[in-house]
Amino acid sequence: MDTMIESGYKVLGHVKNQGYILQEIETGNLELWSCNKGHSSYGIKYNNTKLEFITSLKSVYFVVKNEFNKHWYPDIVGKYYINPPAYAMVKEITGRKLQ
Repeated sequence: MDTMIESGYKVLGHVKNQGYILQEIETGNLELWSCNKGHSSYGIKYNNTKLEFITSLKSVYFVVKNEFNKHWYPDIVGKYYINPPAYAMVKEITGRKLQ
């Protein structure tokens, strides 16, 4: 089982009840990985657990820290979503090569 560095991924964030958003450093592809200590397929070791690949993602959404979001939705500022909340201001992050 590879570590995050050995596997060539970077953690972008966590999506509640779904898993971790990883970005492949070489290609910039976004993927969703979930904690599953008992699975037998390829996994990545992260935070003392084993992550299992779930799916590739076209884009993810990050709730930006601005005055509107801080005032009305402070509990979701700085969080990632696959399906963004319609009521908050978000930034779309697409799969692209990291600089």
